[in-house]
Amino acid sequence: MRRLRIRAGLLALALGLLVPGWAWGDFRFYLPAIPAVPGAVNRLVLVAPRDGTYVIYPSSGDATLSAKGVSGEALEVSLAKGDSVEITYTYRGPMEVSPVREAVVAQEGGVEVFRGEFDLGMRVEARSLQVPMAIRGMPRLVRVEAYDPLHPSLDLGMVMGIQGDAVRLSGAAEVGERVFPMDHRELGFVLPGDVVSGDVTVSLGFRSSALGGALTPVRFRLNLKETELPPEWQFLYGLNGAFDPAAVGWAMASLPKGAMEAGQELGRRSKPTVQALEALGAMLQKGAAAEALVSGYLKGSGQCLAAVGPGARVKVLRPDGTPYGGPVSSLSGWTYVLFPQRDRVVLRLEGDGSAPVRVIKLLPEGRVERTYPSGTWRREVEVLGSSLKHPKGGR
Repeated sequence: MRRLRIRAGLLALALGLLVPGWAWGDFRFYLPAIPAVPGAVNRLVLVAPRDGTYVIYPSSGDATLSAKGVSGEALEVSLAKGDSVEITYTYRGPMEVSPVREAVVAQEGGVEVFRGEFDLGMRVEARSLQVPMAIRGMPRLVRVEAYDPLHPSLDLGMVMGIQGDAVRLSGAAEVGERVFPMDHRELGFVLPGDVVSGDVTVSLGFRSSALGGALTPVRFRLNLKETELPPEWQFLYGLNGAFDPAAVGWAMASLPKGAMEAGQELGRRSKPTVQALEALGAMLQKGAAAEALVSGYLKGSGQCLAAVGPGARVKVLRPDGTPYGGPVSSLSGWTYVLFPQRDRVVLRLEGDGSAPVRVIKLLPEGRVERTYPSGTWRREVEVLGSSLKHPKGGR
């Protein structure tokens, strides 16, 4: 019968007489180097060469091993021949400036049978900068290509992919006396529209939830070739000042994919505010591309947009009749409302007789529109999901 039993033990109990490793089995699939930052992890797959009980421990004594919900300074693993189990190594030692050699050792009967060796310590640096799109007067994203010169063939993305939130890449870009933070997940920073050329110092390093780490600065010379917005895209200038510049920069980098994709990036990276609502509302009157960007924003932010045209006074309420506290704006005779897609609002309308009243509900999937005749009347319109309807009691 095949069996797999794991027991944690103290490192002192795991140590026995060590002799050179026998070529019975191996650890597989582990990284050749990980950051020497507390909390950094490596994962090794142990493949049993024969039936037996194996004691697994780190040679440094500065780590915790875990498998199948059991953790400790050492693990005792009972396996049948050909069985495998993933061992998670988590570094608990001090931060190291230079790489040191670490090993996860497997013993059977007090004899070392094999080991997995890797470096503790990496020095991440910026290797190059790329600017996807530099539009005159708009924030521009600068992407960073990072690598480890100590382990140049190491896939840095793979290393960070197994670290979770315990360890992350951190960094910043310095231009003159201004410092711009780095997006640690996507390795990019956003420069304001007035930065066209000059020296840029990019500093990168590893950070843990417990301790910081050293940043390695690298200086680059940035010379941007700016492009002009064509007339049909001039509405994008309305994003400036209404959204965080970093959100606009990431959106502009996505613009070649389409207006919807750019809007979605904007929505993911910005909060729904009155300023944002006013900019989005103005875009509803600026053509198909502008409306596609608004739809993308709604998809990325999880919001809906309701708009009421001239010809009525508007109060925005919650379904229980209390005032709605979210973003509401009146602009050029229109009233705009942003609210979460899983929520609902009630529009209390009073026609003033000046014009037919358009009510628009915009979703990522499209719009629903209704027009009420010019006149002096009162209505309540509940905005919910993908439709507009009159609740009971509305007139």
